[in-house]
Amino acid sequence: MLISFDISGNRIGVLSGGWLAIKEGSLNENWVRVADNVTQFSLSSSRIGIIKGGGNAFVKEGSLSALWTLVYNNAKSISVTDNRIAVIDNSNNLFAKEGSINNLWTLLINNTKTAILDGDRIGALSYGDVLYVKEGSLHTAWVNVATAVTSFDMSKSRIGVISNGMAAVKEGQLGSLWTTVADSVSDLSL
Repeated sequence: MLISFDISGNRIGVLSGGWLAIKEGSLNENWVRVADNVTQFSLSSSRIGIIKGGGNAFVKEGSLSALWTLVYNNAKSISVTDNRIAVIDNSNNLFAKEGSINNLWTLLINNTKTAILDGDRIGALSYGDVLYVKEGSLHTAWVNVATAVTSFDMSKSRIGVISNGMAAVKEGQLGSLWTTVADSVSDLSL
C-alpha cells in the first residue's frame, strides 16, 4: 500500500509499508530501498530526510548509499532542501538549520501543524489555521499571509492555500494579492 511519494529533481521517492525506496536518474532505473520503519520523508536533489517509527529524524547527503545521520529526536515531521533542514517536534515547535547537516538548530515558531521549505522561503501552518511565511534568513520576521487555511503548498515564487474549500494562489512577493483558482477543492499542489 503506497502511503506517500515525493519528486525532487531526478529523484522519486515512495513510502510503502514503512519502507522508503528511491529511484534516481532515468525513470527506468531500479528502485533502491534506503530505509525501513519510516513514517514520513522529504527529498531534495542532494538530501533525503526521514522520520523513523520512534520519532528520530535522520538525513543522508549525497548518494543513495551514503550513511544516515541522526539530526533530531522526538520529531514528527521533516522537510529538506539542499541547504536547509526543518523538523516539527512532538511539542509542535518548528526548528530549522541552514548549511551543514551538523549546524545548530534554530527555533522558528511554536504551534506548528505543517511546514514546507522551498528555496529561501519557509512556510508554517499553525494549529490556529494561520499561514506564516518567511523569506531569506532563518532570523527574518514571519509574515502572516493567510487565515482559515486548511492546507498549503509552495513552489518557486508561488504560494497556494485552501481556505473554506477555495484554492487561492499568490505569485511573487509575500504581500502580493491572492487569485482564486478553483472552488470546492480538497487538495492543492503547485
